[in-house]
Amino acid sequence: PEVIRKIGLDNIIVVATPSKLASTPFIRVDTGDRNLDKLFAKKEQIIVIIGYRLMKVVKVQSGEITL
Repeated sequence: PEVIRKIGLDNIIVVATPSKLASTPFIRVDTGDRNLDKLFAKKEQIIVIIGYRLMKVVKVQSGEITL
């Protein structure tokens, strides 16, 4: 959590395969810090790199909060 706070949520790069995202309708966030998880949930969506020059916008789920 300390590193994530230091670099900022907007500087997080998420990478996943297209097949993984096909089986998961959202990105789950569990940093171990409830307040940081809530900040991720407030973003509502995050960009995920799925291949060379390919990105997808994916909903974020954090703890009990789904947006």
